[in-house]
Amino acid sequence: RKQLAEVIAVFRISIQDRLLFSRCILCNGTFELLGDECEEEKREVQLKWCREKTPENFWRCGRCAKIYWNGARYKKSLDSVRSFIHSL
Repeated sequence: RKQLAEVIAVFRISIQDRLLFSRCILCNGTFELLGDECEEEKREVQLKWCREKTPENFWRCGRCAKIYWNGARYKKSLDSVRSFIHSL
């Protein structure tokens, strides 16, 4: 955390809340919202990975095709990152 804070300060990095988790963690690709035409793909992801209530939206990385959704891990990670940013 200390090192990250130093990098942000030295390079004067501006962090915009709307851009948090807006890139794929595997390949840095951008996301596309999966629409109704992808119902079968979304259902497969839900059955395999979703332990809680069914997410409303799913996104696919346009580069590597990894599927993402706003589950419990997302919310916990987002809260942690926001807390860190506000502590700067």
